[in-house]
Amino acid sequence: MTVHDGRLVFPHWPCSAVQARSFEYLDDELAQGEREAIDAHLRRCAGCRHAFARDGAFRTQLRHATPQETAPDHLRSRLLDALRRASDGGVA
Repeated sequence: MTVHDGRLVFPHWPCSAVQARSFEYLDDELAQGEREAIDAHLRRCAGCRHAFARDGAFRTQLRHATPQETAPDHLRSRLLDALRRASDGGVA
């Protein structure tokens, strides 16, 4: 993304690159600039909008078809502690 004449300009991404990021997009795992570039592409590309709708429907069906498990509290606590130590530069 760049600024040209006071307007944001998003790089042109080919359909293959946009569609390869669909699940990251649907799971809200992209950086803001990447998401905005894909949004711009989706506004002008019906084929990619259709692919994203298909991937979204697949994701929804998969979530409903699989049991939702949660990690036990002691495991969650250990993982959070390890992540904190790792982010502080310590050894996890």
